[in-house]
Amino acid sequence: MSMLSISGLRVRYGTTVAVDGLDLAMASSGALALLGANGAGKSSTLKAVSGLVPHEGEVVFDGVSLRGMSPERIARLGLIHVPEGRRLFGNLTVLENLQVGMTAQGRRGGGHTVDDVFDLFPALREIPHQMAWTLSGGQQQMVAIGRALVGNPRLIMLDEPSLGLSPLVAQTVYEALRQIAGRTPVLLVEQNFSAALRICDRAVVLANGRAVYTGDVAGLADGTLLQNAYFGSPEATPGSAKG
Repeated sequence: MSMLSISGLRVRYGTTVAVDGLDLAMASSGALALLGANGAGKSSTLKAVSGLVPHEGEVVFDGVSLRGMSPERIARLGLIHVPEGRRLFGNLTVLENLQVGMTAQGRRGGGHTVDDVFDLFPALREIPHQMAWTLSGGQQQMVAIGRALVGNPRLIMLDEPSLGLSPLVAQTVYEALRQIAGRTPVLLVEQNFSAALRICDRAVVLANGRAVYTGDVAGLADGTLLQNAYFGSPEATPGSAKG
């Protein structure tokens, strides 16, 4: 059985359809990349799964329907979302932001400790009492990922973790994500598809709210489909291919 199963997902903002009948299944291990151009429906998909936006269709997490659940309850089930923009508490320190993440553990407990996060991101060990609003973008992203990890996620969703980061810092973040994916399933939304494909084994490519490719990342190796999805006409691609 899939860890996460999405069937017929539709997200609308007024008359605009952001996600149009998406089906997606994710196993209990590995990493899946959700790729596509701006406006393809990637972030809206994560927000729907997290209960942050109204949607049609069915989302099932480890056999449990998420229909009607609050974002807090979904997080306590172990489905934890690291949103675009990090969304830290600026008036709290690094350590306090990490401690806030522990509230998502619910009755499960366990998972990563704050020391585990500092081992994963050594730069944070030097600044535990620094206020979050003073951090660089890279440091904020590390705290945001760390905050999710101490919540003991059973599946972690990340939205554009490399956005606004220098290449060197983005590499550091992705090395950490590679380690995380070895223990915890990862659903990754990224504009930087080359970085995402280096740590993911499967991918879904979205265009205009619809999946135009679902399968192993090897199927995207020649780049044609991705180029069409990002820069060209997705309908002209062999987009309905499933793998």
